[in-house]
Formats: sequence, structure tokens, C-alpha cells
Amino acid sequence: EVPAYVWTKAIATGTFLMMAVLHFFNGGIDASSELTGLITTLIFMGLTGALLVKDLDKPNRFFYVLLRPQWKSWLVRGAYIITGFGGLVTLKLLDTYFNLGLEWLWWPGAMFAVMGAAYTAFLFNQARARDLWQIPIQSATHMLVHALMAGSVAMMVIAPETREGMVNTLLWGIVLNMVFIAKEIFMPHITIGKTIQSCWKIDVLPFLNSVYFRIDLDVNSISMYESKLLPEGAQYTVINTFPLN
Repeated sequence: EVPAYVWTKAIATGTFLMMAVLHFFNGGIDASSELTGLITTLIFMGLTGALLVKDLDKPNRFFYVLLRPQWKSWLVRGAYIITGFGGLVTLKLLDTYFNLGLEWLWWPGAMFAVMGAAYTAFLFNQARARDLWQIPIQSATHMLVHALMAGSVAMMVIAPETREGMVNTLLWGIVLNMVFIAKEIFMPHITIGKTIQSCWKIDVLPFLNSVYFRIDLDVNSISMYESKLLPEGAQYTVINTFPLN
């Protein structure tokens, strides 16, 4: 569900962002196209929420996340971000349909769209085994670029009169996307271990002694490895070796 969830979220947030940019800098689009764009945003945000709930295995866990939040978790923060974003888009849809004149909704909606597009990078960064997401700011920017690319394509369909500007946005998005990919390929980062400081000071030594047999080893050096994930499997290369004696 995760790749689909990232894809639907990019379309939802990107479509709203592109409409907000057009409103701020180009006077917006006609009401009919705006309604279509807002409905498109809600549909794909609904799919995003459904995929998120499905990924949790038990739907009631989503309500648990909302009602008993652990604010250090980006899963919780993300749940509130997409819920808030969905609420703002719904209000903007009602505003456009009934012509209420609540144009200020574009500002908080755009901010929530940016946060909605990018927060998953910080969520993946909290998953220790995901090596690709160890630089969350870079990954968040990359996801925002994905949202702009997806939104520009959606706007070409929703409002064909914006096609010229959206094509330029898409092309620049592709260029930036290739830059991020090239950076990961040619400028790999060091895989680091992470620990979280805890006030509980749990002593795990008794558990380790009861589960694992003691093995005495003579360690003469420490080696730093570079890992590359290739189609045929992981490849490890020694970068440097540090003798200990």
C-alpha cells in the first residue's frame, strides 16, 4: 500500500498546490475547473486515507492514533495533517460552490498541502531500516517536487488553458527529480546507527546473557563498508580499515 499511498497523496496535494499557485499569481481558474480540481483533491486524499488505514491492518488503530496521539510520531502528525488538509479542501469546495468569498482558505490550504506532501519523508526517517530516508529534509523536498509534478499533470487535464505553464512546471520538476536521483547514485551517504535517549535507563544485559551465548573474539581492526543495492543483490566494498593495535 505504501507506493500507492505516496502516489495518491502526491496527486491530492499537488493538484491543490497548483490551483493555489494559479490563484496567487495568475488570478485563478474558472469556477467549474476549480470545483473539478477540488473534487479531484478530495477523491485522491480519500484514497490516501483509505490506504493509510489499510496499511495499519486494523482500521480502529487509525482512531486510536487520532484520539490517543503520541506527538513524537510522524504517523500521528501525518494523520492530523491529512485530516486538517481534507477539512480545508472541503471548506474551499463549499466556498467555491456557494460563492461564499472565503478566498483566504487558499493560504492555510496551501500550507497544509506542502506539509501533506512532505511529512512522509520524516515518517520514513523514523523507520530505522529505511536507508534511503536518512536525510529527511532532502527527502521531503524530493516528495514536494513529486507533488508539483503530479499536480501539474492533473491541472493539464482539469484546466487545459493552463497547459503551457503546467508543462514548464512538469519539465522543471523532472529536472529536479533527476538531480535528486543522481545525488543518491553518485553521492551516497554513510549509513549510521541511531539511538533514542530514554529516561527509563533499561538494562538489557541480563536479557542478552540469558538469550545469547558468550563468544570471545580478538578484534584487531574496524572496517568501514560501502553498500550498494544492485539488481543482483547487495554489494559491499571496504572503504577504509582502522587497526586497533
